[in-house]
Formats: sequence, C-alpha cells, structure tokens
Amino acid sequence: MGGDPYFDVKQEVESTLLHLQSLVSQYHRALSSYPASSREVISARDEVRGTISSIDVDLEDLEESVRAVVEGGDGQFGILDGEIQRRKGFLKMVKAEVESIRASIVTPKSTKATRPSPSQAYRDEEEGIGGRSGPPNGETEAWEREEQLSLMRNQDDDLHLISGTLNTLHDQAHLMGREVGEQNMMLEDLSDRVDSTEDKLGRAMGKLKEFVAKSEATSWGFVYGVQQEAPDEEEDDHQAAVIRGGIRGAAYSVAAMVPIFGAAYKYSHYYRIAPLPLKAFGAIVLFAPAVVIEAENEGLRYEKSLWTGAGKVELDEMAKRQVTEWDRLSRQEKALKTFKENQWAIVGGSWVASMAGSGAYFYRNPYLTNAQKVVNSRMVAQGLTVLLILGSAYLTYQPKDEAHPSKPPADHSWAYILEANEKEEAQEKLALAHRAFKPSSDKNQTGGQDPSSSAQNIIPMNESQGKTGNGAGGDPAASAQKVVPMK
Repeated sequence: MGGDPYFDVKQEVESTLLHLQSLVSQYHRALSSYPASSREVISARDEVRGTISSIDVDLEDLEESVRAVVEGGDGQFGILDGEIQRRKGFLKMVKAEVESIRASIVTPKSTKATRPSPSQAYRDEEEGIGGRSGPPNGETEAWEREEQLSLMRNQDDDLHLISGTLNTLHDQAHLMGREVGEQNMMLEDLSDRVDSTEDKLGRAMGKLKEFVAKSEATSWGFVYGVQQEAPDEEEDDHQAAVIRGGIRGAAYSVAAMVPIFGAAYKYSHYYRIAPLPLKAFGAIVLFAPAVVIEAENEGLRYEKSLWTGAGKVELDEMAKRQVTEWDRLSRQEKALKTFKENQWAIVGGSWVASMAGSGAYFYRNPYLTNAQKVVNSRMVAQGLTVLLILGSAYLTYQPKDEAHPSKPPADHSWAYILEANEKEEAQEKLALAHRAFKPSSDKNQTGGQDPSSSAQNIIPMNESQGKTGNGAGGDPAASAQKVVPMK
C-alpha cells in the first residue's frame, strides 16, 4: 500500500477541512457582530470561498484515487471492499460538509438547522456511515450555544483588558491631579510670601524715600540765617545713572546671548525644536538679572560719589578693613563666606539650571506627554534644590560654643563723623565771617571784638551748640540734631 496516493490526499483534505471550519466560525462571528455589507464580513466570506475552491481541487484528487482503486480491482492494490466503502463514505461526507458550508455562505439564515458538527467527519469514518449530511438539531443547538459562550468569553476577556487599562489611566490621572494640586498649593504659598515681602519692601522704600527727602532738604546748613535747599538735579542725575546702568547691563546681556543662542541654534537640534516660551524664558533668565544688577551697581556708585569729607573717609576705611579681612582668609574660608553671602542666589540659580537641564532631558523622550515632562522636570529640580538647601544648612551650621563668639567692639564711627562735621561747619562759618567782615585797625569800630565773636553774632547759633563746639560740655546727640553736615 506504499504506492496508494489516497492517504496523502486524505491528510491534506482533513487539514484543509479543519482550516475551512475555523474560517466559517470566524465568518459567523463577524456576521453576528457587523452588518453583512461591512468590510469584516466581506473579507471573512472571501477567505471561506477561497478555501472552498482549494478543497474542491483536493476532493477531485481524492475521488480520482478512489476511482483508480475501484477500477483496478482487488488484485492490483490489495484493498478489501470494506476499505473501499469507507473511502467512498469519507469522500461523500466531505463533499456534503463542503456543500453545506457553501450553502451557509450563500444563504446564512437557512443553514443554522443543518450545520454539521466539526467532528462528524471522524465519526462517519469510524462508524463507516456514508450519506449522512448533517448532525441532529440538538447537536446543532449545542454547537451554537458553545460558539456563543466562546464569543462571550472572548468579549469578557477584552472588556477585562480594557478595564485594566482604564484603571491604570485613572490611577495616573489621580497621581497627576494630586501633583498638580500640591504644585498649586506651593505656588499659592509662594505668591502669598511674595506679596507679603512686596508689602514690606514697599513700606521700607516709602520710609527710605521720606528719609532721603528730609536729608536732602536739610543737607545744606544755615548760612547767615538762611536755609538753602539741595539742588534738584541730584535726583535726576541719580535716575540717569540708574538708566545708564540698566542700558549697560542690557548691552552686556545681549552681547552674551547672541553668541550663546546662535551656537545653540546652530549646533543643538533640541534647542531648535524647543518651544518658543522655553527659549524666551532662557533669554529672560540672562537679560533681566544683568539689567537689574548693573542698574543697581551704577546707582550705588553714583551715591558713593556724593559722599565727601568725614563720611567718605569712613567709607574708605571700611573698604580697607574689608579687603584686609578678606586677604587673611584661606581659600576654603573665602569659598564658604562667598556661599553664605550669596546662599539664596546660588539656590535660585541652581533651581533654574536644574529645571532647564531636566527639561531638556525629558523633552527628548517622545513617549511622555507635555504635562508629564513638566511634572518630571519640576520634581527633579525641586529634589536637587532641597538637597542644595540641606547642604547649605550643613555648611552654615555652627556649634553652640561657636554660635556666639566674643562680641566685637561697638562701632562709634557715627560719633566721629558728627564730630568731624561739626568741626568742618565751624571752620566754614569762621571763614565766611572773615570774608564778610574785614578787620579794622580801629578797635573802636569793632568794640574790641575779634572777628570770631562777630561771626557768632551774625550766624544764628544757640548756646548749647556753641558749648558743644567748644568742648565745654553738652550732649553730643543734641548737637548732632542741630548741626547739619554740609556737603
């Protein structure tokens, strides 16, 4: 029987029939879920029809092999009549199955009661029953119920997967919402603190302006009993100096930004694709501090240039003492002192730098949304800032025995300045008196008085002021209130 082609063709037919039954099940599921004119139903029907055409060719080969055995007789292949009948029955059963499937594809509503069981081919072959075209109605209903239950189980599995995905999205949304809420609370707290600080600065600036106005109004001493007001040009000059400093700072920042941003735009792909608000933020970070710092420094330089006399001498002495103290420090002490004096500037700059760096890193990830990128960047920046604050607290910590060192000597430079101003004012008044009243050789005209005494008669000075100037007693504070330093 090694030359009998029946078994090879039969194996191929059985494989094709199983595949056809699977395609028919898919077709019926698609037909129950989608309209008959939908793309899914049409595609499934075309696959079934193509497989039917393929199995028809195999059935022709199978029928040809059975016909060859029958025509050859018992002596040629040595096949008994029972085996020949089984082969004919198998061929008839497969043809009936294919015709039933073909009829169900053409008229699907009329095939529900006559659809055969997938295992009917094997039962027919084992029992040797031919000509049976379909299972009983009870088996068909059981098969349909099994198909419906399988479809429902598949739908339940799909719904379970969808439910798990939705739960994951819900958890992520909840975490993002909580993070956004915490960020909003932090921003509100920061806004309240900024408002409070702004109010305090406003009150301090008001008091400072009032003090400056009073100082300018009384900075010119009484000469010949007439009070002269300070020149109005000083305020304009100060404002002009501040504007010049701001313009210089803007020029410095622009000169620094042009090559930096030009190189970044030329060599960095991530900078070119960065959003415009992020680029503007980088420009503001460089531009605004440069303008403010240079304007403030120019205003301080202008105010310092107005100091004359004892005040200027004291400022120079203070500067010399600071330079001397700085030179005595070691490198580590200099670095620590610089960090302490610029602690919050360093913390703020590190926050900006870490925010920019982490933002550049996370914006390279195409799988994150913009909200996730912003949240991740802020979390990294806040973590680094907290670590830096803890490090600064550790560096600025002092033990109890070092927290209160020996008290430095009291600074009485204000008293020295007042005393020097009094001496300068007395000398100016005496010189003015000498220029106003020329000495005469006739003592009768002057009544035996010297020019200094006549100057005291012309210039309005009370007794306490005169006593204080002569060092014959009196309260220095009182004299400081009445003797106004001259520029």
